[in-house]
Amino acid sequence: QEVLRAFGVDLFGAAEDGSRDASPDAPDRGDPRPGATRRGRRSTPAPPRDPVARLNRLIGEAEARLRANPRGFRSDVLVVVDYGVHSSLRRFFVVDRNTRRVQGYRVGHGADSDPLDSGYAQRFSNARDAGRPNRASSVGVFRTAETFSSAQLGYALRLDGLSDTNSNARARGLAIYAARERTRPGDPVPLSLGGPALDPEEAREVIERIKGGVLVYVPGPGEEVAPERAEAEHSARLDVSPAGGRVNYRGFTVSSAEVRAALQRLAALSGRSVRVTSGDRDHVPRGGSRTSLHLAHRAADFTLTGLSLSEAFELLRSNREQVLTDGGYEVIWHQAGTSTGGPHLHLGFRGPRSETTFKTETRGVYRRVN
Repeated sequence: QEVLRAFGVDLFGAAEDGSRDASPDAPDRGDPRPGATRRGRRSTPAPPRDPVARLNRLIGEAEARLRANPRGFRSDVLVVVDYGVHSSLRRFFVVDRNTRRVQGYRVGHGADSDPLDSGYAQRFSNARDAGRPNRASSVGVFRTAETFSSAQLGYALRLDGLSDTNSNARARGLAIYAARERTRPGDPVPLSLGGPALDPEEAREVIERIKGGVLVYVPGPGEEVAPERAEAEHSARLDVSPAGGRVNYRGFTVSSAEVRAALQRLAALSGRSVRVTSGDRDHVPRGGSRTSLHLAHRAADFTLTGLSLSEAFELLRSNREQVLTDGGYEVIWHQAGTSTGGPHLHLGFRGPRSETTFKTETRGVYRRVN
């Protein structure tokens, strides 16, 4: 499908003539709510490579989800929120399915998703508030619900989460609302309380247009699973591939939230399904080398379906920082499997014994990728 520029707006970059971005002299209306920040003037990061193709792909994924589950959704409009790009760029897209026209808006993500206030959402959460408010954004498929007004959010649009990664959206009070601070063109949008925060002069119009049953697709690597929930959730099947594929545990489980999040990021980057071929609790007898290795190093064996070994190698090498965000993980491979549909890879935490353990317990067949 073709994505068109609509209303004089460059989908990812700065506004063209006729848009309604704040002028350089726009007043600074600081947001007094927790999670809102004032930022100084910053240069705008470059838009993603081939942004129209990227957006076409995301819209196609949203369309596929809508076709698979049409009941309960409006058929005329859908929304895509691309937290994979910087918050100074347009990344909240309203798609008119009748005219095939797209309107792009800048939007803020949750404060806990961006602890360094970098403009990039780096972690996501579905956890309910526990002791302190959880101000991280969630990813997955949402449905817009009713509008409401509150002292904290103003006029807002409630979101219902329909994925494992956002099922607590209503309980957390996630909503689309207006940020109280307008930012200048090229500046990041202020951090939010968890839900998408739009420009205050555009929010009401957008909310009125998409309220009452619109599918909102927020692709992402998945949530950070709270430790107290990890045991209950680690055996669930997770929909983590942009192509709609699933992590296939086949009786294997991956208890480590960090490993699961890294696998989800790999799926999002590659557009391929991740198939877990051995987790930390599989059918190897108790005390077996693979089980003990995975438990000791929070690891998993997996394949990226449909990729050759060289393609997987290049993907991992060129995207290391995006996949291994805490700097403590390494991906090593040993053979190009044929029965598993792709190269056989191993993801594990780099510990003081890892090199010796890998050489001993795998008979030296593993090779380091990064």
